[in-house]
Amino acid sequence: MILVWTLIIIILITIFWFREAIIDSQRDISKVALSQQANTTVVRKSNETALYRNFMIPLQFPLNTGLSLSLGYKIRNGNFGDIWNAIMDINRNDKMSITFDDREFSMNEIHGMSMHFVKHLDKLCGDINNIRKNNSEPIILGINVPITSLSGFVISIACLIKTIKSGKEDKSKMVIPQLIQTLPRAVTKNNIDILVINSQDVLNMLGESKEWYSKIIICDEKMKPTSKDPSLLYWHSMMMDYSSLDTFEYVPPSDNSDELKPFMNITTKNGKYTTCFNQLNVVSSVSTFIKSFPINHELSSNDVLTILTESNDLEFQFQMWPKVLSVLLHGGSILMNNISMGISNTELSDSKMKNTRQNTSLLFTTPKLFSVLCKDNKYVTHLSPMGTIKFKFAKLLLNSGIMTHSFGSNTSKLRCIFLHYYTKRYQEISEFDSSGKPPAYKKGQLSDTLTVESINKFRLLFN
Repeated sequence: MILVWTLIIIILITIFWFREAIIDSQRDISKVALSQQANTTVVRKSNETALYRNFMIPLQFPLNTGLSLSLGYKIRNGNFGDIWNAIMDINRNDKMSITFDDREFSMNEIHGMSMHFVKHLDKLCGDINNIRKNNSEPIILGINVPITSLSGFVISIACLIKTIKSGKEDKSKMVIPQLIQTLPRAVTKNNIDILVINSQDVLNMLGESKEWYSKIIICDEKMKPTSKDPSLLYWHSMMMDYSSLDTFEYVPPSDNSDELKPFMNITTKNGKYTTCFNQLNVVSSVSTFIKSFPINHELSSNDVLTILTESNDLEFQFQMWPKVLSVLLHGGSILMNNISMGISNTELSDSKMKNTRQNTSLLFTTPKLFSVLCKDNKYVTHLSPMGTIKFKFAKLLLNSGIMTHSFGSNTSKLRCIFLHYYTKRYQEISEFDSSGKPPAYKKGQLSDTLTVESINKFRLLFN
């Protein structure tokens, strides 16, 4: 009799465990999504069945073409000005912030710096247009500093605000930011009018090529003006008398021609090709990123996006814009950390990731830095025997497509990780034409990518 009751108890415990730990964890559709699965509105035709959404299709498909803002009885896609205006409206209580390498700035401070720099751009545009012959083209501002730094971010925002406020009629007042990874080696057709560099050493390396640019801005915050050359400007002196602002004076456009307005340019490493992105690209990317989050797990003001990068990677910096703007649109905060090249695992975890593990809910980084972070995860390298068994069992279930919560790390707030991947030999692809042969795969070409086993392990570590 005792044996029978023991078997019954074991069976009940097993059933309960399977229902709570395995079966329930397989359901990736929340109750909110289930309640919205059928559309039973009165607009159906006669004898037409309810519309059911297939949840196997990603939420961001098809791509959203913009912000779908009201324009009378029409809809317009929107632009960066609409996004920044909404961000400043959300930031009425000044709770949002952006941190650059352990230096925290409120959104009011960032906006104040940006608008203060816009005033400098107004003066620079007047000076440059008086000098150059062709005043019908926009002014190009080449940025050779990381966008994840304070100066790079503020200058980029200021250029975007300046371009939106200038309008499409007068292109000579537009200032288009152009990200460049290396300094130009020759004068191109669309030459850079204003060059932004990060130190005096880079200025010395320019040599006679300094004559190619109308103005050069040095973004070394510790450096004070040492030259009386009017073409040289210093970030420190330009930002001395800025003040915080909590409002953004913005008048929405009366047309829907945002796709004709420029957003940002990116130049390849060799300087041979420049890709131009417009306002429709950024608003579509932002709306698509927002829609990629499942129902009942949307972005909120509690989210903190941490960006970890180790170099002036243009692709990485450009891909961060939709994520940064989306988080700010929901009242979240941003942490930007620039990791020095050759940094040790211990230094990375202790100095840069101490606050990240505690506060981050969204992480955007490269596979290399992410692997270093996981290798030094003390929580995993010092597992108890029971913890090792739970880890192995959870990994076995995950390999079968079952996500379980039987094993979890100490990053309780982290809920989404974005890894930056770039196309190998992308330059050959962009130069490929019909007369040549398609680039063939070479052994070791995908050596930097993560295997399925590594990805599953990382999912468990940050589950």
